[in-house]
Amino acid sequence: MNWLNSLLNRPPQGNDEHYEATNSSRTFWKSFAAILLHPFKLIFHPFSNLGLFHNTGVTLEDEAKWMTWQQKLKHFVKTVLWLPFRIAHSPIQYFQRLRFQSLSNLLFILPALVMVVFFCFVFARVFAQANQIDARYRKGAKIALKNQDFSLAKTYFKRIMSTKELTSDQKFQYANILARTGEPERANQVFDELAPDDGLGYAPAHALKAIGLSKISSQSKDPTLLKSLRWHLQQSKLPSGYQSPEILQAWVTFHMASDDEDSAIKVLEKLAVTEPNSYLLVAQFHRSRGRESQRMETLKKAEAAYRELLKEDEFDNKSRVALANVLAQNSKFTEAEQLLNKGLRLQPDAFTKRSASDFYVMMHDRARLESDDIKTQINMLIRAMSFDSNYQPVYDRLMRLYLDNKDSDESDQVQEAFVNLVTSNEPTPMAHLAYSNFLWEEGEHKKAEFHLEQAYKLDSKYVIVLNNLAWMLAQGENPDLDRASELVKTAIQGNPKDGRFRDTYGDILLKQGKFREAASELELALSGASDLNSVHQKLGVVYENLGMDDLARKHREQAKKK
Repeated sequence: MNWLNSLLNRPPQGNDEHYEATNSSRTFWKSFAAILLHPFKLIFHPFSNLGLFHNTGVTLEDEAKWMTWQQKLKHFVKTVLWLPFRIAHSPIQYFQRLRFQSLSNLLFILPALVMVVFFCFVFARVFAQANQIDARYRKGAKIALKNQDFSLAKTYFKRIMSTKELTSDQKFQYANILARTGEPERANQVFDELAPDDGLGYAPAHALKAIGLSKISSQSKDPTLLKSLRWHLQQSKLPSGYQSPEILQAWVTFHMASDDEDSAIKVLEKLAVTEPNSYLLVAQFHRSRGRESQRMETLKKAEAAYRELLKEDEFDNKSRVALANVLAQNSKFTEAEQLLNKGLRLQPDAFTKRSASDFYVMMHDRARLESDDIKTQINMLIRAMSFDSNYQPVYDRLMRLYLDNKDSDESDQVQEAFVNLVTSNEPTPMAHLAYSNFLWEEGEHKKAEFHLEQAYKLDSKYVIVLNNLAWMLAQGENPDLDRASELVKTAIQGNPKDGRFRDTYGDILLKQGKFREAASELELALSGASDLNSVHQKLGVVYENLGMDDLARKHREQAKKK
């Protein structure tokens, strides 16, 4: 066993060849344990210099006898301050000592160093690889979101969740993905977790819930709903203090639902910095309260904001139209007209044409209020139709103009305007529809039906034409109820909530003797029919035929009240 003693730097005791086996075995295991414990000795060596892990021979009681509290404090501070330097310097000091010791000590530490380096390498490798995989998943999810491939993005997020917990931002993105991939319930669960109704959470999630609640609150003043909206709005504030235009608009909705117009105006003025349209709402508030000077001041701010936007982009027709609207409200009609005409020259899109048509409708309304001659009023409507021949408000006003002057000498001018509509180079379904209404009022039902048929041929999906044609077919001397029924059902499919269409269909069903179906349609018509008196009268007939005399009497009483 001389080779082992030489390795351990422990020479045999004397020249006795009967070296005890037990001593040899004990020495071997002590040496093996020393090799295994050497990494810990290396780690804790810096602390040994501080006297933390060995007996210095002086107890704390002994030190307390001669150290004052100032000395104790100084010693503690010195120890804490020197600790980082000792830790950094200790490995160097340790290896310097090994240089002057025997080869056996160096051989002792080599396996320990190999173990430490090996485990550090394995740990670093595993950690780096896990981070690399996680980074690849996050990058893949980001690219998928950019390409709007939400199914692929969801797959990447699931892989991220299998290795680590998602951050709040990642959970927010994941909830949005769930909502877009047909899992709204799971998405709501994540959103509720991020934005609880009774606790703090993730500000963007609170903002999203607040925006959703504001859309409901605009139609309801439920106190519980408003309380929840206010909570999420308060929690949606970012540390920077920034609030998006959507959040500011939600605050406006909350204040309006709470009947706090003054606070709503303050928020709108803040919103107007990025959304100049808000100035127009503020101006309306001031006008409703009779504060004309404040209204004019607000319109000046709006005018300045839109002029600045037009300087930045001359082709920004939305800002151009908004500026024209502001100028018109300030009675600067000539400048507003010139502005719109310039926009039509630069970029004659559908939006600008419709806006120009709307401007001349407004000018017609102004001429009517000021009692201008009928020719001026008609010219304004003709100008409006020249920009948008399918703009229904133009035809509605032309019909109103005819009814106002039906018995006057100027009715011929209105009739000529109707004739010009259907004989122009580009007759439209709306033109034939308007002329058919005029002819019906004149008692020329056959001609009116002809022009409605022409409108139907030009556009078979135009729901107003379908409804009016169905009504005329049902009202004629030889009514075609089957065709009328098919036409109005098509119109209802196009716009199920229009009470006028339900009224027409209910009238047809009444004529067909289908009283139960007629009752359902006429009840639906009460929510939006143009002539409620007529609907109640029809319901009186329907319930009388169904043997419900009490309901029939009630509806007839309702008809008399109108």
